[in-house]
Amino acid sequence: ILGGAPFHDGCGRLELAKIIANKDNPLTARVIVNRLWHHHFGTGLVNTPSDFGLRCEVPSHPELLDFLASQLIENKWSLKSIHRLITQSAVYQQSSSPATSVAATIDPENRLLSYFPRRPLDFEAMRDSLLFASGELDLSIGGKPGPLLGASASLRRSLYGRIDRQFLPNTLRDFDFANPELHSPQRHLTNVPQQALFFLNSPFVEARAMAFAKRVGEGSINERAIRFFQIAFQRNPSAGELESCREFIEGALEKDREMEAKGSASTAPEISPWSYGYGHVDESSGKVENFVPLPYFTGEAWGGGENWP
Repeated sequence: ILGGAPFHDGCGRLELAKIIANKDNPLTARVIVNRLWHHHFGTGLVNTPSDFGLRCEVPSHPELLDFLASQLIENKWSLKSIHRLITQSAVYQQSSSPATSVAATIDPENRLLSYFPRRPLDFEAMRDSLLFASGELDLSIGGKPGPLLGASASLRRSLYGRIDRQFLPNTLRDFDFANPELHSPQRHLTNVPQQALFFLNSPFVEARAMAFAKRVGEGSINERAIRFFQIAFQRNPSAGELESCREFIEGALEKDREMEAKGSASTAPEISPWSYGYGHVDESSGKVENFVPLPYFTGEAWGGGENWP
């Protein structure tokens, strides 16, 4: 209802849409540009993207919010025009390091944007970046979704990843993936050990690393390190970075030679000290008594049987 008058055209959806996207209704434009700003800087001009009510915080830059909203309306609600306006601005192109220590003291949350805020990629962008660096990213459009994780994961963009709302993988939770069953106006950023363990142990990351190594190709250590930086960072390494790469690769090769020499010196296989099962821990001795090993191995994990979880 607009001005107390009921809708007249059918169910009223079209009339409602025209009222929402109306130049005389600045709230819609403000909410949209605030979300675009949040997308680029990690924090909106209003901290609560879905709450522009009387009890929310005031905008950090109210004149800027009104300016962007007016630009959106004047450009016929073109989102691309606002993205272009933001990314071509001086505030977007400034350094991510504070120019002085005063800024961090006066404005610790950097709400005044005296420097560009550093922020991590979300899971989807990070996953796509790994595929892009390895040269495997499939840019095809449309089609059925595929698995996001695992050695046999889909090579398409994460946009086409299959999500089961009832059984969301723990990896997605570790990377602050939004709950698909709830309204999530913004993601909370955390830094937990599970994120580092994903890069160390994930079959998906291992497969991307192998593909990236093939893309770098053969050559001397310096040649491969330079190609590595050119592909991953679109620049050449500095002298210090090149030296660090050389030391790391030479150290890894030396360990490989030591392991080969150790293996040729003794044909007896090493027995792993790890076993998967259950038992009772004797608190006085710290040892496990009556240990019962798990009987079934799926190829990836041990379990109680073929049909057990």
